[in-house]
Amino acid sequence: MINTNHHFFRPSPTPTRSPLVRGRRRGSQNGQLLVEAILAIALLGVLAGIIGMAVNVSTQSNKASGKKTVAVALAQEAIEAVRAIRDNNETTGRGWNKIYELLKGSGNLYYPANTTILCGSAKWCLVSGSETVVKDGVTYTRSLYIENVCRDARNGGGNISSTYSSGSCPVNEYDDPSTQKITITVTAAGMPTIDVEEYLTRSTNNTKTWDTQGEFTGGTCSSTYVTGTGEVELGSGGC
Repeated sequence: MINTNHHFFRPSPTPTRSPLVRGRRRGSQNGQLLVEAILAIALLGVLAGIIGMAVNVSTQSNKASGKKTVAVALAQEAIEAVRAIRDNNETTGRGWNKIYELLKGSGNLYYPANTTILCGSAKWCLVSGSETVVKDGVTYTRSLYIENVCRDARNGGGNISSTYSSGSCPVNEYDDPSTQKITITVTAAGMPTIDVEEYLTRSTNNTKTWDTQGEFTGGTCSSTYVTGTGEVELGSGGC
């Protein structure tokens, strides 16, 4: 007997997604990508701003450093100019006196010049006031002032103890006319003020050698005579 009841197993059909579901998923993915893109752009903007700030700070620092280098060079030039004035003894006056006899203190400013119009020749001199110097498009202002020096021992001995502009040294301190304090100041926009101090000394006193009888008897000295060996000697009256 043949069993005619056959059972067939059919696989379940694959469920299909509606167009609405597929559209929602694509929209969600696109929205996520858009958010990620916006975040990436924002992050790049922040990084660009930080880099820009760093570059700007570095540029400003380099400019300030360059200005300082020029300012120090201008101060050093002023020091060399004052030294040249000290060492230049002319018939118009001794170099040291051209510094020592100037008005003293921070209220009396000078600047070095070396033009015929200001100095009468191309040699360095000190002119009252301050000057402007333009270097690489930057304007610098340069000036200096002079102060008398006091020491803790007489006759230029001991250590420098203080300075003064007028009057005299404090008690138990002594004026040293062979030392002057020079302070050079250079300023410019965008940099700190440069102050350079220099103690200028007169190494030797100015002397005059009298070696003829005529120089001794020219109204200053009398009673002089020439010895048999040609030496000039003072008589009893002296000088």
